Amino acid sequence: SFPCHYSDIAIVTSDNPRTEDPDAIVDDIITGIREDAIAELDPETIKAGQTGYIREVDRAKALDLAVRISGPQDIIVAAGKGHETYQITNNGTIHFDDMEHLEQACNRLLTPTDWSVTDLAQALDTTSKVPAEDEKLRFTTIGTDSRTIEPDMVFLALEGENFNGHDFVPNLIDKGIRAFVVKTGFLGTLDGLTKNRIIKNKILIFETNDTLAALGKLAAFHKDRTGVRLVAITGSNGKTTTRKMAREIFTTRFDTLATQGNFNNEIGMPQTLLKLAPVHQWAVIEMGMNHFGELSRLTAIARPDIALVTNTSGAHLEGLKTADNVARAKSEIFEGVKEGGTALIFADDPRRTIMEELARSNPAITNLRTFGSNADADIRIEDITTSGRGLTFSIREGDRGETVTINTPALFMANNAAAAAAAARAAGIGYEDIRTGLSRFTPVKGRMNLGKLSDGTHLIDDTYNANPASMGQALKTLSRMAGIDNGLAALGDMLELGPDSDQLHRDMGRLAAETRPAKLYLFGTQTAHLKTGAVEAGYPEDRILHGTKEEIAADLADRLASQQWLLLKGSRGMAMETLIPLIEEKLNEKKSETKKTKRDGKV
Repeated sequence: SFPCHYSDIAIVTSDNPRTEDPDAIVDDIITGIREDAIAELDPETIKAGQTGYIREVDRAKALDLAVRISGPQDIIVAAGKGHETYQITNNGTIHFDDMEHLEQACNRLLTPTDWSVTDLAQALDTTSKVPAEDEKLRFTTIGTDSRTIEPDMVFLALEGENFNGHDFVPNLIDKGIRAFVVKTGFLGTLDGLTKNRIIKNKILIFETNDTLAALGKLAAFHKDRTGVRLVAITGSNGKTTTRKMAREIFTTRFDTLATQGNFNNEIGMPQTLLKLAPVHQWAVIEMGMNHFGELSRLTAIARPDIALVTNTSGAHLEGLKTADNVARAKSEIFEGVKEGGTALIFADDPRRTIMEELARSNPAITNLRTFGSNADADIRIEDITTSGRGLTFSIREGDRGETVTINTPALFMANNAAAAAAAARAAGIGYEDIRTGLSRFTPVKGRMNLGKLSDGTHLIDDTYNANPASMGQALKTLSRMAGIDNGLAALGDMLELGPDSDQLHRDMGRLAAETRPAKLYLFGTQTAHLKTGAVEAGYPEDRILHGTKEEIAADLADRLASQQWLLLKGSRGMAMETLIPLIEEKLNEKKSETKKTKRDGKV
């Protein structure tokens, strides 16, 4: 019974029985365990928090079971055999390596369920134009990139402005691909030789009216068969940061899949869902949009248990025209919420009532909660303080409060933390795990990332994207960190703002004048309006440089020595992060010139 007293669950199995009966050995061990009144557990119905022992004589099955029932932060100790890579039984000596079996068990859990011909037909609601030679044929996953597709995958041909996946089908047949999802009528467009090869080799051809919609159908089918629960996150600002914070929290309790990079659109999100594997219990999925209807399609595919809107602001106005329309478009995420699901809304949002009304229009949503700093928020932020590069604040829910710290100086990220905490609470996660998860958070690259240039200047890299709300927050953060009339700000255009773009940039110039960095560096055509707004608000024109990246980098290299902070910010299309290597190049040139001057002086 010794292992039972020092573990939550002990699996009693065989190690090297040699000439003895393995069942008899295991029974003798269990006799000692029962003397201490330790409960036997059923591995098929075991629940979190249960303790006891499990009987499994077959060591390979026991190791597999240990992996299957373990969770995040659990430790598996495979005892008995030690380092030996063999097992001695009545039938002789066989190769048996505990590490190999554990690794194989992990790989099985991490590998998505494969696809049968029947699975594909059910998901796509159509049958192959060419009957399968073997109905037992299996495929590992769905691929859309002709460069990385493997013979055991299904190729789905997408079409875009600059590419057409259908063009690659003949070459992929040569590569050994045996199943394709293509547009309706495609088979009839092929030359006779290619068509005969398809028929002769029994290559599966699933035709559909819209291959992009078909990708969504396949993702929805796969997600449903995994039984995974899902959090969907959207918003004008902070959705990627909130997704990362939520993932850090959820992984303290659950095996969790999360969106990687910018895979948040009608191609990327389904591709993320197709990675769901038997190990996963939750998925934290980011959804992006810039037009009406996009989130309706994404949420219909994902069918979230929890849907969260971080906030709404004047982003994507080119397609949506007004901030109220942004709120309506973001609220489409609530349309697909499953029965008994939860809607989470930013309590401080000026368009909160629009989102609440649209969330309530889905009768499947039984729980609508808010987060933020407003006094009536269900999950609210209080007592924010800064220290060094971090924020400390309280997250309160009713009378319950928890103090947490996150690794960022940006005050607005406390709201992202509240959003992630609200999602966690809706999933039944406690505050201790919330605090632990948030303490692990590090900002996403290009989103309020703190770093240093080679000369020691503190760099605030917020270059991933920009709209009026996020640029305003970035300028306020620079002012708070560097102080008034200190710090340098290099700003690029804010794109996709529609007909109000000129005025929104002018307004941003006025805010820049209020926060008063030591100098403004502007890149792009729209930032000319930002300059106008800043000067109109009293910011000295001689402290503004509107130029090329090379000109900006050269001037920055001369000024960084007298300033300790630099902010880089702009929309994705402006690629403001490319200033960093240009600045470093200029700094290195200055160092070389200084060394040369010193050498010449000595001579």
